[in-house]
Amino acid sequence: MTADFRHLLRNSSFKYLWISQITSQLTIQIINFILLVYLYSITGSSLATSFLWVVYALPALMIGPIAAAMADMISRRKILMITNLAQAITVLLFSLIKEPFILVVYIAVFVYSFFNQFYIPAELSSLPALVEKKYFASANSMFFLTQQAAIVVGFGIAGYVSYLFGYNKTLLMASGLLFVACASASRLPKKIIDESLPVKMEKTVIRFFKNIYEGYIFIKNRKDVYFPFFLLIVMQMGLIVMMVNLPIISEQIFLIQAEKAGIKVVAPAGIGAAFAALTIPRLIKHHIRKKHAIEYSLALLSIFLLFLIFVLPSFDNSLKNIFYLATMFILGYGFLGVVIPSQTYLQEVTPGGLRGRVFGNFWFVLTVATIMPVIFSGTITEIFGIKILIFLMTTLILLILVASKKHTRKMIYSLHNIKP
Repeated sequence: MTADFRHLLRNSSFKYLWISQITSQLTIQIINFILLVYLYSITGSSLATSFLWVVYALPALMIGPIAAAMADMISRRKILMITNLAQAITVLLFSLIKEPFILVVYIAVFVYSFFNQFYIPAELSSLPALVEKKYFASANSMFFLTQQAAIVVGFGIAGYVSYLFGYNKTLLMASGLLFVACASASRLPKKIIDESLPVKMEKTVIRFFKNIYEGYIFIKNRKDVYFPFFLLIVMQMGLIVMMVNLPIISEQIFLIQAEKAGIKVVAPAGIGAAFAALTIPRLIKHHIRKKHAIEYSLALLSIFLLFLIFVLPSFDNSLKNIFYLATMFILGYGFLGVVIPSQTYLQEVTPGGLRGRVFGNFWFVLTVATIMPVIFSGTITEIFGIKILIFLMTTLILLILVASKKHTRKMIYSLHNIKP
């Protein structure tokens, strides 16, 4: 896999696309953190921060399929450039408003997300045109891991940068990153489009939903594929729920200001995730089955989430900070301990012709699937507090772990013709 990554980085077209992805992903996570903290500071409401994600998700429901169709009809290089430029201008104009009203915040996020609906499919559909088929899985992995890393890095530095330079200047810097993304996209080949694809809008929209349906049928008929795909969806949903509730988590559990959550909460989790990214691929290659790695990681997540909300608050202050950092490190490690084996297994068992149908519209499925859980999480936190929400999430993880163990036993029984 390392050799594949080196080969991809020698591909200048892929490298420019990757730089565009890195800078645009980093920007949105910095903006997310800044706006979450800002909304919580003026409302003190978890529902207000939850609705930030709902507003971000609305354009996907409204124009997601049409925007994806445009990637098959117009130069993807132009789409990437125009959307990055439009997002850069949106953030630049928003940064000039010193104390925006809540409605203005939501409008800015909506506009940013509107352009993002065009950017994501253009980015994803550019990969096959820029990368040889045998390196497609590795390229997808790099993009997926970059997306996860951007969350950690963006949330980790946003609070610190905002503390040093202020809210508006941080947004101004984020706008600068988007101009870099636009410049990088401008270096891509002028025509990134597959001429064999349909060029009529109705055909491309139909193909969008057809791909989702065919991916669903494949997953439904393959129980070995269904479980890791379900896990990826659940883990991403859990991550988004934790993100929108980060200000509340920092104040009610870590007893720190929301502005410091990036360094004291997200950063140690990010270091744990980075350590997992370095070690888990080697472990599953030489020492441990992917299924066992997933189950051990689910057990880690459940144990240390319960430890976080029930045990750590009783510690002395001198020990509490150390154990908080260690706990977040382990939670970050456990998160990628589920994600990496699940994604790797899916890429291995999904035929090349179906891989695009399973992964290609993952962003759309995830966005739609997350709306209700995010609203639900905000309501639960508002009424019962963040500890109850984390306890419910832990319960779900434990149920998934039990289901995984039970599924393994059924497979053993069936192989040996033993009745359970």
